[in-house]
Amino acid sequence: DDYHYHKKPSCMIEMMLNKDQNPILGWGFDGYPIYGDQSPDGTPIGSLGVCNHIGDETFGYRYHTSNAPPYIIMCLVGETDSEKLDSVRVQPLQERTSGQPITVNNLSFITDGNKRTLSYSFGNSEYFISYTSLEDDCYSFESKTVEDGGSLKKGIYCR
Repeated sequence: DDYHYHKKPSCMIEMMLNKDQNPILGWGFDGYPIYGDQSPDGTPIGSLGVCNHIGDETFGYRYHTSNAPPYIIMCLVGETDSEKLDSVRVQPLQERTSGQPITVNNLSFITDGNKRTLSYSFGNSEYFISYTSLEDDCYSFESKTVEDGGSLKKGIYCR
């Protein structure tokens, strides 16, 4: 699959050492750069076109993220060479084989404030997937699943 976003990559931007310099976040398949919510010089971007784009003196066009739909690239304003698209395709970091369906027991879904937990038992073990809503569209995940061999996994992820 092609790697793409449905919303501004907030976590990635937050981790960028040059985030305060309005850097290029990526490139569209048509060769135009993708920026955040500000112009490269730090000024407001003004009105964006239907593809979340605006004219650019250096590149011709540039795309931006936005706080309202479509949030990021909606379409491409430039032309693409479909023969070259396979050469820029990003492959998954690791190959994972598909798991087989299993029959579980004691399946439950619990809502407790801003925490959601799906739990179940399989064999003689208990498993779960849980997330808690944090501020700024971030979530704290914790899981112990059959697919992951029962190992505990934790992480904070943001939209």
